[in-house]
This record gives sequence, C-alpha cells and structure tokens, in this order.
Amino acid sequence: MTFDDLFEEEEDDTGLVDLLTDLFPGQESLLFHLLICSPCRDRATTGLLARYGTSLVLPVGGLAELLGDDCDPEFPIDGWIDELLAHPREHHFELLDEPRFGDGLLVRPLLERCWREQLREPELAEHLALLAVRLAGRTLDDAGLQKALVRASATMANTRRLTGKLDDALQLLAEPSVPWAPRVDQARFWRAAALVRWELGGLEAAMELLQEAARLFSAARLLWEEGETLTLLGLVQREAGLLPQSMASLLSGLQLLPPQAWHGLAARGCLALAADFAELGNPEDASRLLERGWQHIPRVDDPAEATFLYGFYGAVLGMLGELERACGLLRPARIRHLTEARLPEAALASLDLALVLAGLGRISEIEPLAVELVERFPGEAAAAAARTLRDIPWTEPDGLRRKVEAESQALRRTFRLAGPRPRPLPFA
Repeated sequence: MTFDDLFEEEEDDTGLVDLLTDLFPGQESLLFHLLICSPCRDRATTGLLARYGTSLVLPVGGLAELLGDDCDPEFPIDGWIDELLAHPREHHFELLDEPRFGDGLLVRPLLERCWREQLREPELAEHLALLAVRLAGRTLDDAGLQKALVRASATMANTRRLTGKLDDALQLLAEPSVPWAPRVDQARFWRAAALVRWELGGLEAAMELLQEAARLFSAARLLWEEGETLTLLGLVQREAGLLPQSMASLLSGLQLLPPQAWHGLAARGCLALAADFAELGNPEDASRLLERGWQHIPRVDDPAEATFLYGFYGAVLGMLGELERACGLLRPARIRHLTEARLPEAALASLDLALVLAGLGRISEIEPLAVELVERFPGEAAAAAARTLRDIPWTEPDGLRRKVEAESQALRRTFRLAGPRPRPLPFA
C-alpha cells in the first residue's frame, strides 16, 4: 500500500458483491433488485466470479432464474416497515404476529433500518433491533436467529454508546450464550465492542478487537467494512502514540473506503494521516491529505462533529506553519465547544490554539484561555485542564510541540477514564 494508492480512481463493485455474500439463511428479499435489474445483476455476478473463480457456480446474467416467473419487483418491504412505524410503538410487537410477517423476510430490513437510524434517532434504532429479534425468534431457524441476535446486540450496544450509556453497552457486548455467528457478524460485534472500550480508555483492548474485526472482514472480502475498521484502528493507534502503526492502518483503511463512505470517518482518517505526515516532516503529502479531508467536512451532517473536524483541520494547518489560518479555524471551533458545554473538546482545542498563539508570539492570549475554561466549567476537571495550559512553558520553543502533544494525550486519557468523557464518535 502506497500513499499514491489513496488517490487512484477505480470502478468498485464491492458493494454489489458484498450484498450477495451477506444474507440471512433462507432470505432473498434483498436480492430482489439484483434479480430484476440486468445491468446490476451482470456486474455483481461478474464480480463474484472474478473474486472466487470457477469454484462459484453462478451463471452470469442468470440469477433471475432463482425467482422464476413469480418475482414481484414491487415487493413492499420498505412499505411494511413504514406502515409498522406509523402505529404507536406499544402495538408493534402485536402487529408482527400478522400472517404476512410469518416468513421472516422483514428481519434483515428491520436491522438495516435500525442501523440507518442509529445516528439520527438512537432510541428508535434500539426499538427496531428488538423487533427484529422478536420476529427472528418466531420465524427463522436457529442459524438465522443467531445472526439476528448478534447483529441486534451489536447495534443496541452502539446506540447506547452514542447516548453515553457505556456501562449498558458493555453488558450487551458480553460473550453471547449461543455459539458464534458467521465471521461477518462476529466482526461487527467486535468492532462495536472496540468502540465502547476506546471511549472507556481501554486503548489496548480496542486495538486488539479492531485488528481481529479487520481480519475477519478481510477474510469475508468485505472491503468497505475492512476499510472502516482499519481507519478506526489507525485513529486509536494514533491516540495511543503509535505513529508507525497508525500510519499503516490509516493508509490501508482510507484506500479501501469507497466514495460513499461515512464522510466523518473519512475526514478524521485523512486529517489524522495528514498530521502524521506533518509530524514526520513531509508537508507535501500532509497538504494533499489535508485537502482531501477538507472535501469531506461540508458533507458531515452532525454539526458537533463538523466543529471538531474544522478544529482538527486548523491544528494540522498549525503543524504545517500556516498559523494565521490555523488560528482562524481553531478559535471559532473552541468557542463552539465552550458554548455547547463540551469540556473535553474545549480543553483540547485550547491546547491546540495555545500552541498556534505561541508560534505567533501572542503568549499573552493564552492565560485567558485557561481562565475561560474554569469560568465555563466549574469543577476539578476544568481546573486540571487550566493547570495544564498554565504549566506548559510557552516561551520555550524547543520541543514545545512534543510537550503539547504529550499533555494532550494525557488530558484526553484522563477525560476518558475519569470523565467528563469526550463526545462519542458518531459512527454506526
């Protein structure tokens, strides 16, 4: 994997291929589009044959034969879910007992809708996961139920992580009592567990889980999910101070991410790798990655995440010597964190801004940053962050950046372990 690989444009049909290789036992509803759309069907089956060779017995262009003449291209799966959600939630479980839901075709679409709703409405996502498990227990065989249970557990744990209920998330991620599900579901389970461990400060455990999840996604040839997982791994490794390992993971992960990947994760990965290159004295590659990260940020729907990313972008600009531009991004990002009562993000942005101000020779502007933290956030956590700002020798430029980075790592770890914790990574 080389840096230039990140900027190659390739036609990627992995999403279509992956759709064919990751189904609940006995469920074909998600294949309907491929089975009634000849161009997509040909691309998908050609991709499968290219991937697995002649050992895979699938006639290119002939998948429609699996459904025969009775295929209904207007099969109302999404309409059924919308109809279900139009009723009060207390009636949903009763409605699932209707005969039309008796074949279990709705299990996976429910879990997929649950996945899509995690970032927008976590409580609804958890409710949909429970509906899917209930329906799977009534309609699927043991293998199908097992897959539904593992996926639902991982999804519900992630929704609780997103709402700050990390102890509840850990309970959901305990070892299942049933034998392990197929490797794709196991990988998703490990990835959800890794995110919880990361946010609790367990960096070593998070890295081990993400490495295992990436290996399983790779073995299943789910390149998109492997790319997301490797990018997450690189972010955790960077937080742990493992620069070479972080760069390797980020390079591999970003190369595998498709254009339609979650823009927040792509932006974080690009900016983190840009910071790594800047730290190694490679401004050209850092600038290229910085530009690529910038292109993702306006597409991030979450305002708080976008604020973080603009601040991160400013911090990397500071590493590249563009101090005035860096100050112009870091200052409003920090103010936004203060206004919206995010102490960890405000404290870390204050350190980044202070480093830029020191580079500009505006040392007198650093003390007010510490004062404002204490005024906005009463308590020992803010007082400790203010002491960190005051104790750094800002007038001594030699080794100043490394000192600030070390203090930032220590402060972030303190927040993760003792609270208040940084805002959960909006990833699902």
